Amino acid sequence: MKKLFLKYGKSKTIVGGPLIILAGILIFVLVPPLARALNKVAVFSTKINFLKNVGFKDCFKQTEHDQRNFNALPENKENPVFENKQPQEDEKGPIVRRQFEPLKSNKFVNIGGTAFVRNMTSLPNNVITNANKKKPPFNITTTTKPQVLIYHTHTTECYEPVEKDMYEKKVPTRSKDSNLNVVGVGNEIVKQLEVRGIKTIHDTKIYDDPAYSGAYDRTNAMIQKTLRENPDIKVVLDIHRDSMTNQQKQRIAPVTTVNGKKVAQLMIISGCDNGTGNYKTYEKNLAFACGLENQIEKDFPKLTRPVSFKYKHYNQSLSPGALLVEIGSQANSVEEAKLCGTYFGTSLANYLIKSRVLVDLKPKTITSNKSTQKNQQPKKKELLF
Repeated sequence: MKKLFLKYGKSKTIVGGPLIILAGILIFVLVPPLARALNKVAVFSTKINFLKNVGFKDCFKQTEHDQRNFNALPENKENPVFENKQPQEDEKGPIVRRQFEPLKSNKFVNIGGTAFVRNMTSLPNNVITNANKKKPPFNITTTTKPQVLIYHTHTTECYEPVEKDMYEKKVPTRSKDSNLNVVGVGNEIVKQLEVRGIKTIHDTKIYDDPAYSGAYDRTNAMIQKTLRENPDIKVVLDIHRDSMTNQQKQRIAPVTTVNGKKVAQLMIISGCDNGTGNYKTYEKNLAFACGLENQIEKDFPKLTRPVSFKYKHYNQSLSPGALLVEIGSQANSVEEAKLCGTYFGTSLANYLIKSRVLVDLKPKTITSNKSTQKNQQPKKKELLF
């Protein structure tokens, strides 16, 4: 074995050629995986820091077609829907109309009758069943002051003008026309609340045009301001419409039948804290979602897709009565969506009125004076409650 002479003039017998080759092979084999592992750790750390900084706002909404709720559709081999990326649509394509129902899976939790919650978190299902047993996280009163706020983060989300079997890509899925977009649906919800004596603020300001990004930051500021100015508001609803296209480039219109008419199905989204502590009230919001889901399905069976319980935020931490509601999709007709708004508003009012009855309509003290008893009878208007 040859000796390696160092520049200091001293010689040492060191590792021979075979061992040097072996060391080189080990370096070649081990270093790349180690580098990849370190890179993954760095990327993961960066993502965690990013989520902590943004506080679950627009990091979930980055594309023109809403990516929020593809995973809220039941997975099936006939109509797989992408969670992270929507297929590029053709210039024209079919519209598939279907009624969505829960799958036979332990992820779909029955909370009563035809009402279900889809657990898309890693939390056990008893978090849902426990929330379902709780009373509403707020008290509705007989005040004439506003108690409900309805708004639209993605205000320009719109529907097909009429029922169609085919979509055309050139027909916009966004519009500032309130007769075509979600504002029109919000108007129908408000009508049902107001006619039953529940004062409602409907914020119709456009938040996603000209800039789509940052819409949730803008509505966040609006909600905080509105709640400060109207402390009696207990319910805060963000009304959207879903965007649903499957792998076969078909647009999906979730639809059911109520009173012999086609109606868009709706889906409630109740967010969940992911461990960052930015959404501490999520169990109260979930209790509201369960109660409302039960009421809707009692009034109008099959009107809903299962509640989506997932690691999202959507400004819901601002109020325990805050939820996001998807009314139909871009493939539903505006008439189907507005009918859904009417029925949803009816059930929402029914649910809130039950809460108000428990709080306000206490038994009157009975006296021997008949005229006094007559004066203590509820006013005709109050019989609605």
